[in-house]
Amino acid sequence: MPFLSICIPTFNRCDKVYKLVNDILLYTGKEIEVIVLDNCSTDNTNNLLNKIIDDRFSFVQNEVNIGGILNPLKVISLASGEFSVLCLDKDYLDYRGIEKLIKSIKIDPEVVFGHCALNIKNERQDIIYDKGFRSVMSMAYLSRHPSGMFYKTNEYNKLDILKSIFIERKNFSFYFDLINGEMAMIGKSLLINLPAFYSESKEDAVKSLSFTYDINNVYFSPAKRRIEFDAYLESVNSLELSSNEKFKLIFRLYGQGLMLSTFVYKNMMADDYVCLHNRIAKQKVGFIELWKLNFEFSLHFFKKSLIINFIQKILIILCLDVKFTAKSFLSK
Repeated sequence: MPFLSICIPTFNRCDKVYKLVNDILLYTGKEIEVIVLDNCSTDNTNNLLNKIIDDRFSFVQNEVNIGGILNPLKVISLASGEFSVLCLDKDYLDYRGIEKLIKSIKIDPEVVFGHCALNIKNERQDIIYDKGFRSVMSMAYLSRHPSGMFYKTNEYNKLDILKSIFIERKNFSFYFDLINGEMAMIGKSLLINLPAFYSESKEDAVKSLSFTYDINNVYFSPAKRRIEFDAYLESVNSLELSSNEKFKLIFRLYGQGLMLSTFVYKNMMADDYVCLHNRIAKQKVGFIELWKLNFEFSLHFFKKSLIINFIQKILIILCLDVKFTAKSFLSK
């Protein structure tokens, strides 16, 4: 059995996935497998990938297209390695970093999940977070790009949330963050600071439009960010943490959600590459609209039924509004 399964979900990116797999297989070690799960591509994916002859490589095809949200989740469940790491077909894994990646994961046998940092130039010290609150606070609900996320495969496959996701089939963009919250209660987590995983450049992104999002469901819209925030809050509430720990998490999530649904949204809508890739019209988000979005997010939070009380809600809103106010005037 390989130690590390490198899991690649793909759809209609035949040239990219073919190059990605071949580049990864330049690594000569036998402790890996590369598994590609094709989501019913209509391009040349099947022909190209069937040309790859390597006993460390497996090519699997879905019987029906299950969508870009579920395919990355499913490919990990098919892995045979002790650990599985995700790499989207549009991203890149430098095979020269695989040996160190494996060594890092093996350092602590209590580690059950983690993330290899994206797009870093220089190797830095890895960080291990203890099981429970520390791992949740540091590694879950961060709305991160999923390439580089890794899991102890048998623990991943036992998660009840994974079964629920495939039954409900909601159009939710950050399931891996919910999974990370669950995994954090099982064991330690690990942040690997290694130059190995690289996300698709903006220039490349506009050459191949998103198959996952469009104008009706783009993940960074304020409405979607509120749905994301609600999902995170529901997940936090389900964890066996103290009331004080949950308050700290809610405080962090409110601040994160507020920034994502205002300033990050503003920046995304002003970015030519992002808008082209997601097939949406570029738009200027002005000062007044920023404050409107702030009010909508704050009101949404205030109305929610949570484990924290009225005073704690007000405290969170006031504290984070100070930061928002300063940033909004500086950005005028």
